[in-house]
Amino acid sequence: MWSRHHEVQMLMWDLGCINLLLYRPLSRWSSYQTFLHRRLGGWFALPLQWYSLCFVCVAINAFYSLYECLKFASITPKQVATNLDEIYAFNSEQNYTIVSGFCDTGECVAVERAEFKDALHIRNWLSKVSVGGHVAALLAIFVNFTHVALVVRRFSKTAAKDETWCNHPWKMTTRMDWLLLVFCMPMVLCIAALRASKRSWQLMTGNSECSRSSLPCETAWRTPSDQQFVSIEHFEFALYRSDLELAAMFQFYAIYAFVRLIGDYISDQKLLRNALGGQLPPRLERWVAESQSIIKTVAFLGAWAFVVLGAIRSLVSFVTAEMETFPQTVQTAEKLAKQILSPLCAVFALLTFICIINMFVICKMHIVEAKMPQANAKFTGTRLLLIVVEVQKFVLSAFTHGSPFNLRVKRIVGHEGFTLFSPERYFLLHVTLLTWECLGVAALNVFWWKPWSKETFKHAELTPEYEKDTIGLISAWWHVLTMGKNTPPSSCSSSDVSSEAGDDGAVTSEGSRLSDTICWHANARCIMSE
Repeated sequence: MWSRHHEVQMLMWDLGCINLLLYRPLSRWSSYQTFLHRRLGGWFALPLQWYSLCFVCVAINAFYSLYECLKFASITPKQVATNLDEIYAFNSEQNYTIVSGFCDTGECVAVERAEFKDALHIRNWLSKVSVGGHVAALLAIFVNFTHVALVVRRFSKTAAKDETWCNHPWKMTTRMDWLLLVFCMPMVLCIAALRASKRSWQLMTGNSECSRSSLPCETAWRTPSDQQFVSIEHFEFALYRSDLELAAMFQFYAIYAFVRLIGDYISDQKLLRNALGGQLPPRLERWVAESQSIIKTVAFLGAWAFVVLGAIRSLVSFVTAEMETFPQTVQTAEKLAKQILSPLCAVFALLTFICIINMFVICKMHIVEAKMPQANAKFTGTRLLLIVVEVQKFVLSAFTHGSPFNLRVKRIVGHEGFTLFSPERYFLLHVTLLTWECLGVAALNVFWWKPWSKETFKHAELTPEYEKDTIGLISAWWHVLTMGKNTPPSSCSSSDVSSEAGDDGAVTSEGSRLSDTICWHANARCIMSE
């Protein structure tokens, strides 16, 4: 039971990651898309797109996760009490001590049978909210799927009318591809929350593998370091963290996509050329290219720092969590977590707010609003998920027995009146709230983006005719890093100024304005070179 379901879920989870990280960029090759659309009669063109495969993995994962969550939720309170009694008796027979709290803060204490059962008891309100969260997750995935399906269908109709894109209408443009990643963010987080919720329900209903004599370890392909409940709980919550960190990595991937999309808008060379008078001489053309590269990269330093550091933090956290599920590497994982993760988490909390402010300010720029009206509103859901994923767990932990935040609150107020949750209930509540919040964000995305509207995406320059305006990220950063190395030193002579102006010889009212701009930039370079 445990082994088969988990093997399928892990396979789908792994295939989903491979699909997004490897297959998605490879499937953008024109030769491959031509093969899908032409050589195979077009029947496999849509099913073999990365977004289609993504939904297949999500659907299978959602089915198994939901099935197991509801299976554990349907266990009667009497059976749960019997299971927990059996676990406590088994640990007492083996002279294992059962503790409650966070042992890494020194706030874990040995508990008696009644205290043990109370710590794992799922309150009636929490049970109802959690079961409702499973339904909310299913609705969120359905809303997300409908949203993406409407967008893809609308795009394919537009692409079929384009001279070049009609050969592969199911292939998204680069900008639309980025946008689909942002749209899929709630869906992926829902799957991770369902998987983590299943682990909490399994533990708190006394159904974890190896926890009692009727659930032997032989049925599991990887097991805790021993059969005492403390090790089993540590094992389950390591897998819990592993699931959420995989979703967090996709979250950073989605923020990367957002940065690329908005970076293309604010670094539009056509707008800079039009502002300087149209056709430009070579040296001003170079200045425009430099300006574009700076705007595309440096303007998003807060977001880039968030993506890079967040990806590193999630990768380290995922690796340490996976290491904690193997007896041979538990101690190594704990050392890595203390030495690397603790400093990263402190810095990352600040970077989250810097990224949100960065996104908000950039989306208020006129150049972004001109191409994507109400840009801030359209990306509100993305920013909300950033806040929720990083901030919610810290807020809840302030009310959780033995957590570092809870200890600080107790020292400040001088009493334990703010302790509302056991660690087990805290973990379940966090992922339960995530499912409800993902449903809200998915619905919010549909409301603001209006996927049924043709003009929404054409106005945002997501259609094939704008594909040529997309600038590669590597070339933009390379331009910034090598800026000025190949530029000959400017002189302050009048001939330098005149050479800037001199290509076409067309002197009009606009040309005079361009000439003034050229002189200003030439003089500015002279002053800076002195």
